Amino acid sequence: METTRRSFLKTAGAGALGAWMVPLLPWRALAQESIRAPFDPRLSNHFLSVCRQCPQGCGVLAEVVEGRVKKLRGNPLHPSNRGTLCARGVSATQLLYNPDRIPGPLRRAGERGEGRWEPIGWDEALALVAERLTALRGAGRPEGFAVLAEQLGGLEGTLARRFCRGYGTANLVDLGRYPASGGATAAAAMQGVQGPVVFDLKNASYLLSFNVPFLEASRNPIQTWQGFSELRAARGRPRGRFVHFSPARDLTASKADLWVPIRPGTEGAVALGLAHVMLQEGLYDHPFVRHRCDGFADGAEGGRVIPGFHRHVREHYRPAQVAELSGVPVERLVTLAREFALAQAPLALWQDQSGVASQPLAVQMAVHSLNALVGNIDAPGGVLVPRTLPDDLPGPVASDAAGAAGLARGPLASPEHSGFLLPGAAPWSFPERALAGNPYPLEAVLVYRANPVFDQLNGEAFRELLRKVPFSACIAAFHNDTTAWCDLVLPESHALESWYAGVNHTDGGHPFFNLAEPVLAPRHDTRHAGDVFLELGRLCGGPMAESLPWARFQDAAFTYLGLVNGLQAGDLFGLPYEEVWTRLLERMGWRARAQVTDAEFWKQCLGAGGWWDPIYFHGEWERSLPTPSGRFELRPSALGGAEESRRLPHHPEPPAGGSPDDAYPFHLLVYAYPHLSQVESSNQPWLQEISGERALDHWETWLDIHPGDAERLHLTDRAGVWVESRKGRVRLRCRFDEGVQPGTVRIPFGLGHAHGGRWMRGIGVTPVQLVAEAFDPSAGTPDWQSTPVRLQRA
Repeated sequence: METTRRSFLKTAGAGALGAWMVPLLPWRALAQESIRAPFDPRLSNHFLSVCRQCPQGCGVLAEVVEGRVKKLRGNPLHPSNRGTLCARGVSATQLLYNPDRIPGPLRRAGERGEGRWEPIGWDEALALVAERLTALRGAGRPEGFAVLAEQLGGLEGTLARRFCRGYGTANLVDLGRYPASGGATAAAAMQGVQGPVVFDLKNASYLLSFNVPFLEASRNPIQTWQGFSELRAARGRPRGRFVHFSPARDLTASKADLWVPIRPGTEGAVALGLAHVMLQEGLYDHPFVRHRCDGFADGAEGGRVIPGFHRHVREHYRPAQVAELSGVPVERLVTLAREFALAQAPLALWQDQSGVASQPLAVQMAVHSLNALVGNIDAPGGVLVPRTLPDDLPGPVASDAAGAAGLARGPLASPEHSGFLLPGAAPWSFPERALAGNPYPLEAVLVYRANPVFDQLNGEAFRELLRKVPFSACIAAFHNDTTAWCDLVLPESHALESWYAGVNHTDGGHPFFNLAEPVLAPRHDTRHAGDVFLELGRLCGGPMAESLPWARFQDAAFTYLGLVNGLQAGDLFGLPYEEVWTRLLERMGWRARAQVTDAEFWKQCLGAGGWWDPIYFHGEWERSLPTPSGRFELRPSALGGAEESRRLPHHPEPPAGGSPDDAYPFHLLVYAYPHLSQVESSNQPWLQEISGERALDHWETWLDIHPGDAERLHLTDRAGVWVESRKGRVRLRCRFDEGVQPGTVRIPFGLGHAHGGRWMRGIGVTPVQLVAEAFDPSAGTPDWQSTPVRLQRA
């Protein structure tokens, strides 16, 4: 093996660290079937794995005694969580040993939606799916097949994409967008990036949050909490300041130096009001705006003047106008604008997730424009663009005439069909397009780790689609509101029973690759989702088999890891001192990791849990600003099909019927239960027990209301209340909360399942019964926050 400066330094340091590291970390947590050392099953053994309770993929250390997982804790080598786990991660054993897990493949025995099933074998179940797909493709209609998924981040997602391309369908619908996978976000429109961006909280000095509950529901809770604590720790620098704009005093607001109440939906106007002050007083980064921004000044096209960002904001978002609209006093707008602009590393947060907290694209753009004005794009303490890894396995995807013709027909839901402006906006219009059968009918559906009937705003359309489609199958570990409407259920193994391989990134923009083997054998007749796609490829034959030539999921993982090894960068997951050396050597142009064979690299990654690259170079504009202009576009070219007023950041008007009136005088705000936002979270009793914002608030859905509003309606705390919108009516208990603004009410989302396990079915109420189906006209994201309601004492 080649000796590098880094390997010498690691050897020298190992002696000093070994004495205390050996009892702390089981270095022999190695690969089953290949390099795992023999162990005594009667003793406590530790094995590395990956948490799948959310898409982040934190490292897990599983303690196993006599073949059972007794305890989970964080892998101290993993760069995502460094030895810690959040509540969802700790609770993963409640899924592993959950009595409601689906024990084997099931075939529908009654009508769709009845929940009557009969067991069948895997060979028969997969043969039924392959037979349907082969017949559909043989008839020249491969475009009539669709895959609906919410988590496509792992290598299983790569296999699913290759299967769909080989089959000949463009209908791989990513409903999760968590973390954002490009498309309908401010970063996609203004920076041109086709992947997620991250907020460098720990290096920021001044934080403005525009109704972003990042301390309750973030992409990576552990790193978010750690980054926020470093911002506030004031170690060797002034303590970071945090200001939170929101219409309710949530948990994030309670941690702020200053909570600024605003009227619902006015975040964009407030951001542009701050921008007005910065422009009026010249408090912006002139060099960055001059050299790195496009659309700041007026332009000309066809002999007419096109207003630029500067004129647009100065004319339409004067502080007095914004104060009247948002309720934020002019003096506060001016003070906060000056503080933000003069801070060393100011950072403005927007919400680009697709769940109940999603914000319209115009609002995201308004907030993100503040980051451009202070030049905090791809800079320490600013908005970072993670470095990417290969997004596919090596080897071309095979094709034939039938597959090429199917792909040429395009997806059912596209910007041209939906009317939305950005390419990533189409998924939410999918069920309506499929039900209409235009431009072609949908004939078969495979649902993977998704529950759109419950968690999508147009869930009724998804249910109707599954009721009418000729054939549907679902890969799921538990019954839920979507599996009830499918013909087949293919049970997925638990994360601790499965191989895992997948790419993600830290909140510092560092890419990492997780690799983990099963901790124990499957307890039931379940299979890895990746192996299901591989087997379907073999059974369908032709281009599908050629595109998926791997016998097992771990074989595909080995192939992908060869691509990572070929990068000759980064290093294995390791201790913080090793990270320092890797960063130092790579910045000096040295190769940080000794070159090894793919087989040796595989063993090393299994032993450590994966690979990552801890280096980040700021200001790589080809990566962080890949727009047509090569600049940050304040008037995005991606929105070229829109009228000029919609291309610039602006305050979006609420949809028709979305404002309170005499008949429906209250504004409904929907927020997520912190721990119940994933597909399987609700069927974990411990998460149900701790999901309320206050002690003893759990196992039910309630209504938060200001005591003054409650007094006018003669409501008492904890008493029943009817909540009614133009869409529906539900009965809840009301709870007094002085942090809720008068004229608004709040309802949490996460309960109210009609199907599923014993800890989720029939518990609580879902606010989907109230929320009007409205979508952002630019990004297509569901608008959960524009529904007026009225209240009546129950």
